[in-house]
Amino acid sequence: MAKLTKEQIENLQKKIAEKGEKARSKWAKAVHEDACWLLENVMEGDDEPYELSEKLVLNGASDWKQFSWDGSALIYNGQIAEHYSTPSELKFWGLTKDGGVKRDTNTAGEHLMDIQARALRQAWWLIRDELNGKTEFSMALGEYREKTSKGLKYRKTKMQGKGSMKGKKSNFSIDYICEETCDLADFPAWSGAKDRLNEIIELGIEDEAEDYIKSMFEETPTDTQINDLLWFDMDDWIEEHREKEDDEEDFSLYELSAQHDSRKTFYGKAQVNVDDKTGVQTLYSYGTKVAEFNPKTKKFTAFPEAKHSATTKRHVREFMKQNGVPASEFSIIDDTKDTTGKCGILMF
Repeated sequence: MAKLTKEQIENLQKKIAEKGEKARSKWAKAVHEDACWLLENVMEGDDEPYELSEKLVLNGASDWKQFSWDGSALIYNGQIAEHYSTPSELKFWGLTKDGGVKRDTNTAGEHLMDIQARALRQAWWLIRDELNGKTEFSMALGEYREKTSKGLKYRKTKMQGKGSMKGKKSNFSIDYICEETCDLADFPAWSGAKDRLNEIIELGIEDEAEDYIKSMFEETPTDTQINDLLWFDMDDWIEEHREKEDDEEDFSLYELSAQHDSRKTFYGKAQVNVDDKTGVQTLYSYGTKVAEFNPKTKKFTAFPEAKHSATTKRHVREFMKQNGVPASEFSIIDDTKDTTGKCGILMF
């Protein structure tokens, strides 16, 4: 590959960012952001001119899977899910307060780290094709996640004809004549089960409830069995998940914007977690906790990881500026000591 100057890479980064803004899908937007971020890493790690190649961008990793799993990109499952997921996919994963996800990533069809590796590989392809003057790069390389649940299978009850039940004459007989499959939200519940199903849908835990129902039957259940389970046996299960939902509503997460930095964006690699009860803001750079600010006490804390890289320092400085920390105090970032784990604490 040809050697590029810093200005040429910045122009390449700008072109990719502009295309990313026009991208329609969440996945495509995230891959464009990843491509810009990879180019940012290149400019930080080497001196110009840059011989832009996949080996250089991998920065010592053997492939994109190792790059993702070894912590070179986002490291928390919750942040990976949020970066690449649509709202419905986020509901599938379910974010937790500690930056994780509710769903077991080992049984979800594809681990989030592998999903990130796939996105980063596509980000490199995007860079490569831009360099080669190709404009037909397609983001339609498969869906982000194929839904692992195949729906709720049940035997449908149907009343038909005249016959007998338990040796007695009757005007009808019960015959399970077919199997049907549907998402739990579409299950034709009746009576009290309908109320329980509505509660499940309101909480957004249809997938979890579907898995639970499947685990309760060794064979394909009838619609009546599923209805009875919903109606009479899932009160405690629903309440348990309602309490979890309430606990997790005590925080919010947003992407740190580049309001004071020369860069237009941080490409989703800097995020702020806000505790809605205390107001404390925690900054994560590449998924690592690097700084914290309490707006009530005006206490700012820089953790040793705050000086991990030049880009992380930029994230912290932006975070400090947005919270009114004087520029004269920015030296706190380098005052932390990695060897002792000592934090830099500032009151202003």
